[in-house]
Amino acid sequence: MRLTDLKSLNAFMTVAELGSFVQAAEKLHLTRSAVSKMVAKLEQQMGAVLLTRNTRHVALTCEGAVLYEYSQRAVQELMTAENLLDSNSQYIRGSLRLSMPMLFGQKFIVPILKTLSEQHPELNIELSFNDRRVDLIEENFDIAIRIGHLDDSSQLIAKKLGQHAMWLCATPQYLEQHGAPSLFRDLDRQQLIRYAKAGQIQDWQFKDPHLETIRYRPNGSVQMDDMQAILDYTLMDGGISWLPSWLIQPYLQSGRLKRLLTDHSSGDYPIQIVWKHSHFLPLRIRITIDLIAQSLQHHLTDA
Repeated sequence: MRLTDLKSLNAFMTVAELGSFVQAAEKLHLTRSAVSKMVAKLEQQMGAVLLTRNTRHVALTCEGAVLYEYSQRAVQELMTAENLLDSNSQYIRGSLRLSMPMLFGQKFIVPILKTLSEQHPELNIELSFNDRRVDLIEENFDIAIRIGHLDDSSQLIAKKLGQHAMWLCATPQYLEQHGAPSLFRDLDRQQLIRYAKAGQIQDWQFKDPHLETIRYRPNGSVQMDDMQAILDYTLMDGGISWLPSWLIQPYLQSGRLKRLLTDHSSGDYPIQIVWKHSHFLPLRIRITIDLIAQSLQHHLTDA
């Protein structure tokens, strides 16, 4: 269907919603005859009767009900896009729902979306901070930020934003008092700060110089389910922790933290932005994806 036919489709949908050609004509600021001709033209194109008509009422046929259901959202989005292209404008409005990991979202995504909100004041933005992986389709999110490898899904599209590592670290003061580990077995004698996700202690994962994976189960008297709290506790000389590189990079550069066992990498964890597969991507989603990707490029380069 050509964009020029959208007016006919919009006329049909307005008649269906109001149940009247007269009321539809008034709403569209057209004559009743013009609306009737537009609907007739659409019926000819579709090869089906879309509306039953009598002197008092208009109703959808079975074919019309199918067309109306699938066209409702598409017409709104396509007409918005057409208006934007006609005016050569990148102005967006409507609603946008995003889900993201709590700490990463607060640190990186919130400032980006503040900029987006200032540029597009009629865009309603809803952020959800959650470390679980939400179902974009079932929970009606437009965009999600995901850290880690993704499950295969034909219903989602993903764009890699960058990657990060997980590093062992401690303060110089802690290491001066307890000594720096040089081997993995040395960790058994250290004060380790453990991360619990959904009540389960997470293993620390590394790759040795031969790229073999090593899984280490940390023991210790302190465990937390929030990485910012673990960082804060580490900075209080509380022990050794295993934290994202993007989180501790500033403290390594300032000397407040020291990285440990540097000959063992953790491997790379991809950071991706995902959205629902669609033949038509609304402008508000495309602009948001591009802005987030461009803004994070610098932050994640060295992470």
